[in-house]
Amino acid sequence: MARLSIVSNCPWLAALGATFVFIVAPCLGCSPPMGPGANLPPTLEYKMMDSDVVAYGVPIKTEPDTRFPGDSVYVVDFQVRCIFKGAPLREVIRIYEVGVIPGKCLATNMTVGETMLVYLERIGDKLQPSYVQDPGDSQYLDEVVVLCEATVSYPIGYGPDNNKETCPEEYEYDDCVPIPTPTTVLPPPEPSPEPELPKDDKTPPPPPEDKSKAGEMPADTPDTEEAPYKPVSSNDEDSNPTDPENSAATFTLHLGALLCLFLSAMIL
Repeated sequence: MARLSIVSNCPWLAALGATFVFIVAPCLGCSPPMGPGANLPPTLEYKMMDSDVVAYGVPIKTEPDTRFPGDSVYVVDFQVRCIFKGAPLREVIRIYEVGVIPGKCLATNMTVGETMLVYLERIGDKLQPSYVQDPGDSQYLDEVVVLCEATVSYPIGYGPDNNKETCPEEYEYDDCVPIPTPTTVLPPPEPSPEPELPKDDKTPPPPPEDKSKAGEMPADTPDTEEAPYKPVSSNDEDSNPTDPENSAATFTLHLGALLCLFLSAMIL
């Protein structure tokens, strides 16, 4: 009761809620096709190539498609008058999923009694639109017959003499419009990983690797180890007691000194 009283006392709140629902509902959009040229309208030859059935005729009846809620999706009983691809077909075929389907970027509203050129695909044993239909003007019929893939035939049990409408003659010249080459859209390349930055640590770098083989000396190392450096004194050569020449000289000096002392003593 409290909620009801609030809404009744605040009519602007109810209006705001209705506006919010109205705005959010159309936001349940579809996923448009991606890739170069995906937003451009498809050409007539591409729609012919990408469809299982291409036929000219008129819708004669519609009824809701019970597989979808609401009345935006319906089934159409379509009277076929000319077949340009996908023969044989009965005079009346059923086309499912016509209209506006939530989440599908294709609105194929068909009006009963209006001639049109439809593009259909087979899903199991059912036919449903593959592209938006084109008007059933003679201009479109003349353009579709010049496609190399197009053939002209009538529904089962009908021909040029008993059909409700005479179909255009089949194009038999060599300058027909060829089937377009389908383009393959490649996925975008994955971004390359960013290089790792060096960490700010104080760990000393490892010593250089010794590339010399085991048991071999490095190329720039002598075969024998050098003796540690020792400064040589100028008196080391004369004071070496193991040298015989130095010993003889020392003995002679000593003997001369004794002789001089002896002579001095004798004179005194």
